[in-house]
Amino acid sequence: MLRTLGLEAAVLDGGIDAWRRAHPDAELERGARDVRPASFTARSWPDAALASIDETQRAAADGSALVLDARTIDRYRGETEPVDARAGHIPGAQSLSCRDNVAADGTLLDVDTLRDRLTALGAADLPVISYCGSGVTACHTLLALEHAGLAPGRLYAGSWSQYAADPARPLATDE
Repeated sequence: MLRTLGLEAAVLDGGIDAWRRAHPDAELERGARDVRPASFTARSWPDAALASIDETQRAAADGSALVLDARTIDRYRGETEPVDARAGHIPGAQSLSCRDNVAADGTLLDVDTLRDRLTALGAADLPVISYCGSGVTACHTLLALEHAGLAPGRLYAGSWSQYAADPARPLATDE
């Protein structure tokens, strides 16, 4: 998300637990620190990095882009919906739960495995639009694309919450 805004960023793959496993003898600094104040200027996401609700629905329906749903498979199938007005997914979207991009130790799957999974869905041949429940974990799919060395995808920020709130929009509950 930060790189999309033109800022430098990195991800600690697997979080602090993975770092501790890799550095078992290292001590983490504890206690209060003096930190210099910093300033941040808010920036809008570039239009080229975002997909609209209409564009996402159209691309999923006509196959002009690979639309990936990052929610868990039970939410994708419409078996459960703990948050939103309706259960299911955008017709034509494919399921790729962001949790399935992560190994048991909390790190991202290796590059070859991620690339193979994403390529099998069509990510090497089509532009990708990623969505989830509210637009946050969809960014994990975008990170997986980058990690796998594939073309950057776009975010449908409104995600299922926006889509499901409109009863006029069709939904699917199949795979």
